[in-house]
Amino acid sequence: MASDYWIRNSAPEYGNIYYNNTKPGISKCTAGRYGKNIGTKENPIWVGNSYCRTYVNKEGKTVKGAYDRSPGQSEAGRNCLPNCVGLAAGTFNETFVMNMRMYIPDFPDGWYYNLSCNGKAFKDRAIEINTTIEANGNKIPLIPILDSSAAPPLGGIGVYANGRNHVVYVTHVYNADSCHIIQSGYGGWKGPWDTNGKDMYRSTGWNDGDSGDAYHLIGWLANPAIDRNPEDPFWKRYAESTSNEVESVTPPPAQYIKLNSLTLGTNSVTLIEGNSSTVSVNYNPSNCSDDEKVITASSSDTTVAEVTVDSNGITIKALSYKDGGNAVITVTDKNKNTYTCNVDVDPHPDVVLKSVTITNTNLTVKAKDCIDLDFKVEGEHSSAEWSIDCDEKVASINEDTGVITTYHGGTLTATVVVTGVDADGNTITKETTVNVTVLPREGVYIYGKNNSRKFYVPYIYKNGSWYKVIAHVYNKGNWKKFIEKV
Repeated sequence: MASDYWIRNSAPEYGNIYYNNTKPGISKCTAGRYGKNIGTKENPIWVGNSYCRTYVNKEGKTVKGAYDRSPGQSEAGRNCLPNCVGLAAGTFNETFVMNMRMYIPDFPDGWYYNLSCNGKAFKDRAIEINTTIEANGNKIPLIPILDSSAAPPLGGIGVYANGRNHVVYVTHVYNADSCHIIQSGYGGWKGPWDTNGKDMYRSTGWNDGDSGDAYHLIGWLANPAIDRNPEDPFWKRYAESTSNEVESVTPPPAQYIKLNSLTLGTNSVTLIEGNSSTVSVNYNPSNCSDDEKVITASSSDTTVAEVTVDSNGITIKALSYKDGGNAVITVTDKNKNTYTCNVDVDPHPDVVLKSVTITNTNLTVKAKDCIDLDFKVEGEHSSAEWSIDCDEKVASINEDTGVITTYHGGTLTATVVVTGVDADGNTITKETTVNVTVLPREGVYIYGKNNSRKFYVPYIYKNGSWYKVIAHVYNKGNWKKFIEKV
């Protein structure tokens, strides 16, 4: 049969019939001081009236710590947890039914063991219950009652005397001398539901160390759906009717090993935008139980990188290199310890600025004209700025558009500077230059009245400078030039 058992390791949901005693006669909670059989002889259902409840204050917050009936009201749906009896008995019965269904899938909700009593009286109550079961034809298994020298039973109850009488529920068994338990306390002194629980050891008298009074373990109640006794009349009848063998020795549960710490496969990772990387999670000890391998992960900037948790560890996906492309991934283990991995995101190769080239092929222009320079880049750029190097009388340039307006003949050098990013996401610039020649305009003939006199207005280059010929004047058989330096 099954060797994996259903064990409760977390707080029950509200309204769970094993813990809810809001409606006596309906609830299956056995946390009360006075139990009552509301079922039939063939199908006994035991419930009790809870005498230790969870209370919430007027703001709706659960009151933890000292037992206090005011101001507040009972927490409907989960109102018997602050009682050690309520937790142990309710969880014991829930565990019994859930594990019985491994053998009998339609096992009814109606079978319960009425363990509503003072903590140290659990063993005596179990004896009474077994007597009642036998008197009614062994319709359910007997409760195995073990003395304190026995190994702790998985899904069973530890019964204590001395100081405060107490009962606990066993969630994990490490070995015959140590186990892990969860518990509650009278009036909520251990909190409504101590999900972290305690490790307990035979060497310390199975004392959890919380009560202020040393507990004395007086025995265990094993869970009859897990520690199945093949000589129990119920299990004998089951084996005969189903031809299924009942194990004579219950397989020991897998040793539960707690997590001490974990390490990440790396504490930093560099990714190209759009790519992903898996970072392994190494648990210490490596053979800790699966229940301990519970982690969460988050990103400090979800626009730069996102993270998911899977069976291989954590997977980081680079989204954007904006604002430096940095994010911190934080991993939190079950013990609330945190571990970090720094992420640097580099831009995708397609957006890296590699070069810039001016595309114009005709780089000669006449004075008083315009030339519209253009460029192309390999990669991507965020801005571009134009400039020229020449005498201001020759030309000017629009820094944004690259349009050059010429005035007089001469030469100039035009430069465009573009801004982008390199492969590491750093801001860089690339630039290129081109030489432009500005030709003077051709001479202009101006005719006087009745075409009697003609003027030719050219530009000439003389002694390293350009000159404008203001006029040619014909006088006494000779033409004379009148020039002005430009």
